[in-house]
Amino acid sequence: MTKPDVDNFSRAFYPFLHDEQKDSRQLMEDLGFSLLEKARESVDVKTKFFSENKETILAASLQLAKTFHRGHKLLVCGNGGSATDAQHIAVEFMHPITVGRKALPAIVHPILPHGLRGLHCKRADWRAHRKPTAGARSGRRQVR
Repeated sequence: MTKPDVDNFSRAFYPFLHDEQKDSRQLMEDLGFSLLEKARESVDVKTKFFSENKETILAASLQLAKTFHRGHKLLVCGNGGSATDAQHIAVEFMHPITVGRKALPAIVHPILPHGLRGLHCKRADWRAHRKPTAGARSGRRQVR
């Protein structure tokens, strides 16, 4: 963003910051209102999301619990920013911060730009693409 774009953005969302006539007490009141409004909006978005998706979230949670109970692991993956999210999720399972909560097995599979370009998550199976050999019809093989 250029300087004028930043100023226009700031003026649109925080007009009270650009009013040189305001005293500091009024500015602090406006900032406090803005802070609480953003918190309210955040709560509203989360409440709506969980209200609309609770059945799906509970079904996935139950399936995951059954999977752990059967001795299986959680496999998470991602590339770019999603790789960081995947690492965070795995750590939450392996090193829970809640006292007394059991650690659960999770593996992060990093998607690296070199060598694994064709690897992708699809349902419960993983498929990797490789160059077809002479006479081969397909370059796909299942990885387990």
